[in-house]
Amino acid sequence: WYQVAAEKGLPRAQSNLAGCYASGRGVAQDWSLAAMWFQKAAEAGDGAAACSLGAMHAEGYGGVTHDAGAAAYWFHKAAKLGLHSAMFNLALCYERGAGCEASHLKAVYWYLRAARGAKSLANLASERVAQLRSEFNVDVNECSRMRLDDADDFALDLSSVRRTGTDE
Repeated sequence: WYQVAAEKGLPRAQSNLAGCYASGRGVAQDWSLAAMWFQKAAEAGDGAAACSLGAMHAEGYGGVTHDAGAAAYWFHKAAKLGLHSAMFNLALCYERGAGCEASHLKAVYWYLRAARGAKSLANLASERVAQLRSEFNVDVNECSRMRLDDADDFALDLSSVRRTGTDE
C-alpha cells in the first residue's frame, strides 16, 4: 500500500516506503530507492524524510555520497518543520562548521530548541550548550532570545542533490 500511495505523491507514504527500502522491511533492501523516496517526501515537506536524507548525506551511507552541505541543508529543512532530532543535528553542523559556516551562537540556538522539544535530547543538548558556553563564552541568554533567519546559510542547488544516491 505504501508503494501505491507513494506513487500518488503522498509524502508520508513516500517516507514510509523509503524506510522500508532502507531497512529491507517487506521489500528487498535498496538504498538507492530509499534515498529517492526520502528525497521526494522531503521535497514535499516531510520532516522525518528530510532528517533521514540528511543523515544519509552526513554519514555517506546507503550509496549516498558523503556531502556535509546536503546534510546541513536537509537537517535545516527538517528543523524548520519542527523535528527536534534535526534541530540537534543542525546544531552539530553549526558547531563543527560541517556543511555551513561555523557559528557557536547558531549552534546554541538550535541546541536550546532541540532540548525544549525532546526530553531524550535534553541532557545531551544541555551538555553541548554548557561546553560551548564554557569554551567560547557563548551568551546563552542572547541565543534564547534570537530570532534566527538562517535560510541563506543553506542555498543548496537541489539539482545536484537529486543525482546523489539515485540513477538520475
